[in-house]
Amino acid sequence: MYDVGITSFNTPTTYMPFQTLTREQVAKMLDKFAIATTLTTIRNPSACTFSDVVSTSAFSTHIRNVCQYGVMNGANGKFNPQQTVTKAEFVAMLIRLFEGKSLDESVNPRWMKYYQRAIELSLISAQDTVTFAQPIARYEVAIFLYRLKVRLTMYSNLNDTILANEIVRTLENTTLSGETKQSGKIYVDILAINNAAFKEGYVEVFGQRYQVKKSVTNTYNVGDNSFVRYGDLIDFVTGEEVGTITFIITNGALTEGAIRFSDKASYYISKDAVTTTYYWLKEI
Repeated sequence: MYDVGITSFNTPTTYMPFQTLTREQVAKMLDKFAIATTLTTIRNPSACTFSDVVSTSAFSTHIRNVCQYGVMNGANGKFNPQQTVTKAEFVAMLIRLFEGKSLDESVNPRWMKYYQRAIELSLISAQDTVTFAQPIARYEVAIFLYRLKVRLTMYSNLNDTILANEIVRTLENTTLSGETKQSGKIYVDILAINNAAFKEGYVEVFGQRYQVKKSVTNTYNVGDNSFVRYGDLIDFVTGEEVGTITFIITNGALTEGAIRFSDKASYYISKDAVTTTYYWLKEI
């Protein structure tokens, strides 16, 4: 929170984790969190002015912003800035910010839908409901904001071009103009190859992905960390075998390998003389 400007304090002593928060303080924290996580969509374009919030207040801009985000609202033209915020209210505010809307509040208790969504997002646990009616403490705000930040980070970095257990991935195509053969740097997941329990994974070759299934071919071992790993390449669409892949491991590191297709060009995997992090994939 300190790193992104949500709070001015970065030690337990100065942050005072067990103190409660007022609505204006929560408004400031949520506004700064929204800015840090780009959740700043305006959903309530009204002026969002309140009779008990003066324009010269250090919190007035934050109060207007969270109101326009649709996260916090007033009652009877007032914001009640000095009123404390309960845990149930804060969870509802956080979910409104995340979802971009209010959930159904006609149920009993009113916060039930927000509670269920917060559970789904792993922001809270069932035991939190015991103190839902009590003012939220500053340490709880820190925990909930951090958990949502982690969730948002995961969501924003989901990329279906990268799969779990993808043992080979093309990094760049370095084929020079005029050349007829493809070549490029690749990333190889050595840990997956070294895993004796490995059964299947994926390889991506110049934009085309294939499933890899561990071959029944015998593995030749030369000590514990030196062996050959064989795999069959499976077409995603047809489910048919279209080639094979081979890795030669020496002392736990990839020495060389090959990707051989039944009906098109095959490729040779070799070490990069500059770095041990990446390898070369060259058309045979």
